[in-house]
Amino acid sequence: LSTVDSRQSDIDMADVFANDGSMQLRIAVDADMLETIPADVSADNSGATAGAISADLDMGVAATPRLLDSDNVVELFTDMGQVLDEQNVSDEGRWAVVPAWLTNLIKNSDLKIASLAGDGTSILRNGKVGMIDRMTLFMSNNVLRQVSPAVASYVPFGHSAGLTFAAQIIECQMIDNPNDFGYLIRGLMVYGYEVIEPMYVGTAIVAKAPAT
Repeated sequence: LSTVDSRQSDIDMADVFANDGSMQLRIAVDADMLETIPADVSADNSGATAGAISADLDMGVAATPRLLDSDNVVELFTDMGQVLDEQNVSDEGRWAVVPAWLTNLIKNSDLKIASLAGDGTSILRNGKVGMIDRMTLFMSNNVLRQVSPAVASYVPFGHSAGLTFAAQIIECQMIDNPNDFGYLIRGLMVYGYEVIEPMYVGTAIVAKAPAT
């Protein structure tokens, strides 16, 4: 935090930078988790033959990801729901983390019509995707991506009982800036996570279908 900025600004710059640092920590943790989860899920909850009972649900593979457009994107989430159903996973507490481009497809699907989405307001009006087939959706730019052998995103989904996570801010310090007048704010955060029930978590490897 520059001394000049703190003297000349009527905004609490220390608070602004502290909030930004907190956000950067969250992004780093988010990226770490989303890169790790796909490899730890049950084999029955991923791949071209997903489904512990049916074994006929295509969740995509690295070489041939499942191609999505606004016409078929909702089916991806109903298939995810079936994958979890076949593992006897509870309806409550289900989630999926999707990239921005997939969120855009959902907003342009049939669910953009409020009556079909079951909501009082269209998702195009309020910008909230919310829930599809008992599954709460979260958007993240940190979803694992690949560029080879095909461009694809690894979309994790599952139930809250499948993961464990803990985090703690151990220390926060303000130190003199060695390169300028002012000071720096730094914090130490420790965290840990684990897929504790692989059958409660799955992965869909998906890509946006080419425009026709």
